[in-house]
This record gives sequence, C-alpha cells and structure tokens, in this order.
Amino acid sequence: MRRAARIIVAVFLLLLVSLPAFGGGGFQRKAPTPLERPTDTAGTADAAFNFNPDTVFVPTEPCRVVDTRFGGGGRLAANAVRSFRVLDEFDTPADYTDQGGNPDFCSTSPFASAVAINITAVDPSAPGFVRAWPYDEPTPPVPNATILNYSTALNASNGLDLMVCEEFNNGGTCTKDIFVKNFGASTNLIIDVLGFFIQQTFAAVDGETGDLVAGNAGLFGSERTAEGSYVVSFIQIVPLCGFVASLEGPTTGQITTELDPNQVDPTILHVHTADSTGLASDRSFEVFLRC
Repeated sequence: MRRAARIIVAVFLLLLVSLPAFGGGGFQRKAPTPLERPTDTAGTADAAFNFNPDTVFVPTEPCRVVDTRFGGGGRLAANAVRSFRVLDEFDTPADYTDQGGNPDFCSTSPFASAVAINITAVDPSAPGFVRAWPYDEPTPPVPNATILNYSTALNASNGLDLMVCEEFNNGGTCTKDIFVKNFGASTNLIIDVLGFFIQQTFAAVDGETGDLVAGNAGLFGSERTAEGSYVVSFIQIVPLCGFVASLEGPTTGQITTELDPNQVDPTILHVHTADSTGLASDRSFEVFLRC
C-alpha cells in the first residue's frame, strides 16, 4: 500500500563524488516534532470547528534516497526519464538501496504532499539540465520549469521543495513518488531528503451520534461508545504522532484524550468529553494529528 517541493544554488568540487553513499551518522525511525503529546487536555471549548488544518514542514535528518552511481538505473542519458521513491513506505520499512540510497528508514511520512530535497548532478558529460514533477499514472506532462542546471565535469547541486504523488489526499496512483527527466547530456544524480510537508490529519465528530462531521486522509472513522466517550480510528500509529483535541461550540466544557488503555490497537485514540463540572456529557469535538 502506498500513500496514499528554497532555491539554493551551489557548485560543488569533484570531491563530492567521494562522499559516502549514505551520508554520515545512523538512520533511525524518529517520531516527527509533535504538536502536543498530552495524555489529557481540558479547558474552554473552541467557538467552531476548523476544517482547514495547516500544512506543516517537518525537518528530518538528511537522508540519501537516490544515488545512481550505486543503483537507480545508473547514469541518466539525455532525455532519460526515471521514477523514484523519496518517502518511506506506509506498511513496510523503507529501503532505498535499489536506488543507490540509504538501506533504512528516512523518517518521512507516506502522507506527505511535498519534500525538501537537495539534488546533485555528478560528473556530467556536457552541459544540461534536470526537471522533476510528481509521479502519477498515466504519466503527467513534463513541466517547463528546470530544477537543476549543470556544466561539463562539474558537480552542481540545488535545494528545493518538490511536490510528490498523493495517493491518500488526492487519489493518485503512487507506486513511486516523483519523475525526473534529464536533458542535454548524461549524468549521475544524487537526491537527499531534508524534510517533508504534511497536512495535519483531522476528525470532526458529532457528540450525539459519534459520527464524523468532516475528516481527511489518514482517518478511518469514529464511534460513540458511551455518554461522553468516543473512539477515533486512524491509519497512522498514534503514539508516533503529535495530537491535540478541542471541543466545538460556544459552551464551556472539558475534553481528555488517551491512547488505547489495553495497548492492543495503536491506531485508535480515546476521547472523553464532560461538562464544566466534570460530569460525562456528549460534546462535539475535533482532533488534529500530525505524523
């Protein structure tokens, strides 16, 4: 299952070719910088639901996902088009060795809408340029904007934010994340990921019925289990995410959240609502989750 773009121009010396294929340091799965990690949240209710959750940038440790000197189909000839993965898989550990990259996680989210990357042309045979765009099926048209220009025998690098294929948010067919097309000469390419952009997953729940009023990608559903008690189910593993819940409506009240108390299902969040005295009471609420 798949899921479901800073212009800095620099020319590197030829010694970049001798850099390690995977960069320095170890690569381990890390939870994104959290919004909040409360075990409970209580306070005055928000005035209304917010149905436009922000897209946020989550920086990561630099991680190499493509190095055609060691994989990914080798040097790109003039007019060659390649497709690459730049995000971790949803249901299995990512492995970028087939693309010449890191043999482990890159701590990115399969729900991301864009990535911050650094792309480098290594040992080009003549002047040329590179274009890139989100993967989809059938193949979208090649954009007329260039992301990297290079010259003969000089390693050229550029940093940018690049949209990716969005299976979960926009219904794309995402067996890969991006397309890259090389123009003018043959060259090797290196792509390092520096972070990603993601829209917070959100659920707006009706207090009386427990039904979803609104939601977006990454959400399975919700249900009311008792007076003032609800279960919201996500695709993501909630303990690895930042989350925050708030009440809807002009009245005051209390809301608390907890992970699965039985530690059986890490994809669910228990939500409890109460009146201002702490007595369990059905209240509408919203939950934001960022993974």
